[in-house]
Amino acid sequence: MFIQGGGSEEDYAADAKLFASFQEVLGEAYVVHYPRLLDEPAPDFGRKKKIGNEISSIKGEVILVGHSLGASMLLKYLSENKIKKRIRGVFLISTPFWSGDEDWQQGPKLQEGFADRLPKGVPIFLYHCTMTKSYHSTSPMKLRLPIPTKNCPYGLKTSTEEN
Repeated sequence: MFIQGGGSEEDYAADAKLFASFQEVLGEAYVVHYPRLLDEPAPDFGRKKKIGNEISSIKGEVILVGHSLGASMLLKYLSENKIKKRIRGVFLISTPFWSGDEDWQQGPKLQEGFADRLPKGVPIFLYHCTMTKSYHSTSPMKLRLPIPTKNCPYGLKTSTEEN
């Protein structure tokens, strides 16, 4: 399942290109589910409930991929909810780690010690561009994520690449 970045129709359309590339690369062996998760007037934009509903609707094991806001909300959901399905892997692309004090940032902000509450035994892959700077994000390393990262080509960091 691929979870889009922002919550507008435009964001959904923009991430459709990324979704299509996943489906093309994976081929017919995998079905990539791309639900439309538009923002709602709730502190977490209604994302946690929608993510839970979408995961529950998938038959069998799941692979979860989130981009930008979708990745941070996926982390939030996984660290705050018990998952009954077997998760084969979590792939997070350009994940903002919200750290501001403004009201709108409280919904997506991760709880203290969230990494300890992530599902055990599930590989998590973090892809983060080193050239991106954002006023609202904190380094994943400062959050003590149990994810080793190494540099890979094009300024990305991943937990699977070797130098």
